[in-house]
Amino acid sequence: MSDKNIVLMGIKHCGKSTLGKMLAEEMKVQFHDIDKIIENNFHEKTLTVREIHDIVKKEGFHKLETEAICRNIGDDEISVISLGGGTIDNEDAFECIAGTSIFVYLKEEPVALFKRIQDGGLPSFLKHTDPFSIFMKLYENRTVLYEKKADLIVEINGLDIKKAYEKLKEKLKEAGYVR
Repeated sequence: MSDKNIVLMGIKHCGKSTLGKMLAEEMKVQFHDIDKIIENNFHEKTLTVREIHDIVKKEGFHKLETEAICRNIGDDEISVISLGGGTIDNEDAFECIAGTSIFVYLKEEPVALFKRIQDGGLPSFLKHTDPFSIFMKLYENRTVLYEKKADLIVEINGLDIKKAYEKLKEKLKEAGYVR
């Protein structure tokens, strides 16, 4: 097994939390969902990360992300970490785990992601006359950042959760990160 954290990153609804929990359970290590940590640490416990982001705006949310990562991810034990979709825009957050982590980009087809986001209710930044175009710009911009940061890219491309998990494990094994 790797001596580094496995950090899952990607656009919202790509499977980071679900696959991360499964992987951590199988590896018998801790799982950290950064969005859940932010929700649990925010003074108003009933708010979602979207609602918190709307209140504190991008800069304030980046501070909360950085704090959640720096305070909860230790150097002394390996864990699986699910980042928020926008963490890729937060260099300070990445500094806390750089060198101690393997970054895995869970790449999903944009149409599938947009449908999942739409099904959960569009976030405020997508509530415009053409939300898909705005999403596609975000997807294209973030894909470049994810691919640049990633040590490993796992293309999910519409796979069901079980097949996506098998593919993730296979890619991690091929790369020598897990047994």
